[in-house]
Amino acid sequence: MHADDDWALVARAQTGEAEAFGELYDLHLTDIYRFILSMTRDVAVAEELTSRTFFTALRGIGRLRRGTDRPEAWLIQLAGHAVRDHAKAQTNRRSPTGDAFEVPDQDADADPDSEADAEDQAERTRRTIMVRGLLARLPPDQRRCVVLRHVADSAWKRCPGA
Repeated sequence: MHADDDWALVARAQTGEAEAFGELYDLHLTDIYRFILSMTRDVAVAEELTSRTFFTALRGIGRLRRGTDRPEAWLIQLAGHAVRDHAKAQTNRRSPTGDAFEVPDQDADADPDSEADAEDQAERTRRTIMVRGLLARLPPDQRRCVVLRHVADSAWKRCPGA
């Protein structure tokens, strides 16, 4: 689908036309679901977070502005936020020495409504997926060491075998 078609649906959805938002949902559902599934590796979680992403999009569709946002990048950004929030909630439930990998929120001051920020978020999310995939291949003690050293900024002496 062409970006202008996305914008036509957004404009209709912004006037309250439920069918237009439904069409936008149908067009992007598969991509958003796959994106979330690739990050979570859990079908049930991916389904829940996809639902949350589109619910958030429905509530926030009025803030989407042509020229500053792209609908697809905006949806990916919302999906990334949903995954990050879910990961933080899961991390908070685990012990500090668990195998959770949490990407710190370095973008607290970023403008969530700008296209550049949405594209930057999408790029950071793609990199996060790659890093998580690489980390998943490491044995648990090495994974903890990398996370402690590079994410938590802990001393090497806390890493096994150091």
